Amino acid sequence: MENHVLEELRKARSLAVSLAKEIDFKNQRLWEMENKYDEASAALSRIVEEKDRLQQAYIEDMRQMQGIKIQNFNLKRDMETQRKELEQRVKEVEKQEAQIELERKNLLVEKEKWKAQNPIDCDFISTIQTDALRKELAEKVDELQYMETLNQTLILKEHMTNHELQDARKELISGFQDSLSGQTTIGIKRMGEVDQNAFKNACLQKFSGGDWEVKSVELSSLWQDYVNNPNWHPFKQKIVDGKLQEIIDEDDVKLKELRSGWGVLVYKAVADALLELNEYNPSGRYVVPELWNFNKGRKASLKEEQLILHYQNSTRDRKVIRFNLNMFQEPPICIEMENHILEERQKEHKLVVSLVKEIDYKNQRLLEMEHQNNETSATARKLVVRLTEEINYKEQRYLELEHKYHETLATLTRLMNERDRLHETYSREMRKMHSIELQHKKLKHDMASQKKMLEKKAKESECEPQNKLVQRNLMVEKEKLKGKLKDNNPIENDNDLNAQIKALRNELEEKADELQHMQILNNDLTFKERMSNDELQDARKELISSLQDMLNNRTILGIRRMGEVDRKPFQDMCLQKFPDGDWQEISARLCSSWEENVKDPHWHPFKRTENKGKLQEAINEDDVKLKELRNEWGEAVYKAVSVALLELNEYNPSGRYAVPELWNLKGGRKASLKEIIQYIIKQWKTNKRKRRFG
Repeated sequence: MENHVLEELRKARSLAVSLAKEIDFKNQRLWEMENKYDEASAALSRIVEEKDRLQQAYIEDMRQMQGIKIQNFNLKRDMETQRKELEQRVKEVEKQEAQIELERKNLLVEKEKWKAQNPIDCDFISTIQTDALRKELAEKVDELQYMETLNQTLILKEHMTNHELQDARKELISGFQDSLSGQTTIGIKRMGEVDQNAFKNACLQKFSGGDWEVKSVELSSLWQDYVNNPNWHPFKQKIVDGKLQEIIDEDDVKLKELRSGWGVLVYKAVADALLELNEYNPSGRYVVPELWNFNKGRKASLKEEQLILHYQNSTRDRKVIRFNLNMFQEPPICIEMENHILEERQKEHKLVVSLVKEIDYKNQRLLEMEHQNNETSATARKLVVRLTEEINYKEQRYLELEHKYHETLATLTRLMNERDRLHETYSREMRKMHSIELQHKKLKHDMASQKKMLEKKAKESECEPQNKLVQRNLMVEKEKLKGKLKDNNPIENDNDLNAQIKALRNELEEKADELQHMQILNNDLTFKERMSNDELQDARKELISSLQDMLNNRTILGIRRMGEVDRKPFQDMCLQKFPDGDWQEISARLCSSWEENVKDPHWHPFKRTENKGKLQEAINEDDVKLKELRNEWGEAVYKAVSVALLELNEYNPSGRYAVPELWNLKGGRKASLKEIIQYIIKQWKTNKRKRRFG
């Protein structure tokens, strides 16, 4: 028996070790799957970011395309007003725009259809990974089946052991049913049988003068039938010590009537019978016998049953011996026989005592081994159940991760396809935008050509009245000459007229040549002026870079950052408003804020005014920000911001950032190149004189 227990322990330990290894292996697989899932999630995040970036770029390009479309429309409108001959071209461009809009709508429709269909195409790598995962999953299923088989084997062994114990208890009940009746410590109790004493006491109290015994038997028989009825189930489920158990439903109609009509003791007798039947025979719902320890009110153990069996055997032997002693009649023989019997009895008694001790020891040992085996079996069962639950949890977790991995992989594939489609759409839209931009440039070029043609025709139209006037004058002169020719020689007059006409034509040709020469000269001068200005600006930039460290606020000349807000008016105003506070910090913060406003290319507080026949941009005093600035911080601060705006609009209107400039600090104006050179020569002579006398 001990070897069998040790063997069971060894098997349980082996099973626990194998289950632990299985859990470690599943943990490793879970870790690998979690890594795969994390990698897929990271790739998905990157794809989503790239998709957002492509969508943003696509939106920006569409915005640019929309701007180009607006410019095209303006150009078309201008060309339509200037030149009616371009109507056909405008119609073609509008047709192209309609085609682009139609294609864009078709693209959106295709995109919606694609979103509705949401196809998932797995590539070759995904197929390989899926096959590998399926293979591993099949291996896990085989291992799980092996564990289930092992678990069923353990359950079968436990069932066989329990079945053997139950058979032994049934045999004891059947063999000692008569001897264990009556007032004994260990007896046979009929589990599920209603206690009739409670009914007798209740009927005796209610029917003390009548036939209470018959009434008691009838009532107990009736409730015994109720208890045995499988259709009556007065139980409810409740969690007790973390386990779901069935207890008596006190709200059952029959039980409530029983308690109110016959008292608590009768109710308790029926409730105990119901609980016993629900425990010992819930399916059959009939009374079953069980060995019972009446003193302790519990089920009797095998050890207690064996002690009772030994006690009854020894008592029966003693009764037989006493009966045989009374059969002898001759005293001497009886005395000798009695002595001999006493000796034999003592020997037998010693032998019985030793056997009883040995049996008790064996029984104790068997009980301990049985208890240990039960504990080991219970521990093993708990361990197997726990490990099985853990394996099931790991398997469920693995399946969930696998499902999430496949979902993430499918989403990743879908997003990659969508990214490719968006990229293809983006490229197609870029090509369209490039084509539209080329058309836009072509339209601008055509418009410029048409404008030049119109200007040329305008000039010709301006010269046409003069030519007509000259022609009219010539006609007048010709008429006058014709009148004179009537009086003079017609041949001579005709020759003089031809000579004058020829002279005038020669003069006109000379004037045209001079005009063309002047035009060429003007172009040359314009080019030279531009070259000179570029050279001058380069020289000023170089001087600014070279004199950066030499010039300061104490010199006549200095470097001023054009478009930079003067901080002194802000400091003076903040000092007046916050004399006791941190006015310097407030001033710096306020000035920095208005510098950012001045640099903002979207803010254009200017209006166009005409000054001496020239169109100029001046500060718009009705601008909301400037009005608030003037009202809150005064005229000096407003003037500082206005000056910075005008300087930026003059020196850097496109970039809207401050640029350095050489400045005459004394005259408050831009320093000329001559002044700068004079200053440099003066500084050079001074330094030379210092070196000579030094």
